[in-house]
Amino acid sequence: MTDAPTSAPRGSALPGYDQAYDRYASWVASSPLPKLIRTWIIMSVGAAVAVAAAHFLPVGGEYVKAAICIPAAVAIYVALLGISHWRLNSNVDSIPLKLKYTPHQRRRASLVAGVLMLIAFASLSSVVPFVFGGTMMMVAMFSLLNFLSLTRDERYREQEGVLDPREYPEEEYEDALPDILDDDFTWSEEENPLGDDANEQ
Repeated sequence: MTDAPTSAPRGSALPGYDQAYDRYASWVASSPLPKLIRTWIIMSVGAAVAVAAAHFLPVGGEYVKAAICIPAAVAIYVALLGISHWRLNSNVDSIPLKLKYTPHQRRRASLVAGVLMLIAFASLSSVVPFVFGGTMMMVAMFSLLNFLSLTRDERYREQEGVLDPREYPEEEYEDALPDILDDDFTWSEEENPLGDDANEQ
């Protein structure tokens, strides 16, 4: 759920996040793939080392160890976000999830995903090491927050009470766009739209 448009204006309420997000998206778009892969590998390895170090740390409670993994979770999230940006830039037909779904649809999906995530975390807490599970949970949380964040257009629509165009039923589009051309129309008829009389004048 890390997909997000690199060109659509954003409207996050977190100070500085939009600017950092846009700079990172621009860096991904302008950097060669080998450099990106190398950076993401370094970030992933660093995150793995941090999680392992926190797990084997001889002092501190589990919540303290999980707090130590926050930088690791940020690194993993940033790497996944960069991969998502690269995938979108590499395929012109790809559509970011944020553009596919309205804010209401994203909130409903995130609510379901959040509940399932909590259930999975609680169920696997006795099997998966706490610091690893906590790190993965933070990554999922960061992804959901990014998925939920509004673009400036969406924020404006909600403030002004304007319905999102993506929420219009298909039948309203069909009624609003009546057929203009006849069923038997062909473009060849447009080659001489005035008929033979125009040639005689």
